[in-house]
Amino acid sequence: MEAGKLDRRVGIYRAGPSTDDGYTTLPGEMAIAGTRWARVVPMTSREVIEAAGKDGQRVTRFHFRWDALTSTLTETDELEHDGERYAITGPLIELGRRDGVEVMASTIGAL
Repeated sequence: MEAGKLDRRVGIYRAGPSTDDGYTTLPGEMAIAGTRWARVVPMTSREVIEAAGKDGQRVTRFHFRWDALTSTLTETDELEHDGERYAITGPLIELGRRDGVEVMASTIGAL
């Protein structure tokens, strides 16, 4: 991955420890797990239509450098970029041979 293309700062959020109130187990609150430099690639309109037209949600690809945090991202994690929160919606794709990871995400709202 070319370092010059990783020009956006993206926050990675992960759920904290769950709590058990005796009746149900409640998921923990989302807390920042770290921030990473990333390349933000908006999807074309055709790709958005093919991704089932997410009802006003903007679908975006994020390219991260491979490391201990980015290699363990899952669909339960969230991303934050430019004041908006993103839910990871697609499979994580390894770029090269552990050079980077591509994440597809759609907006879930402003912070």
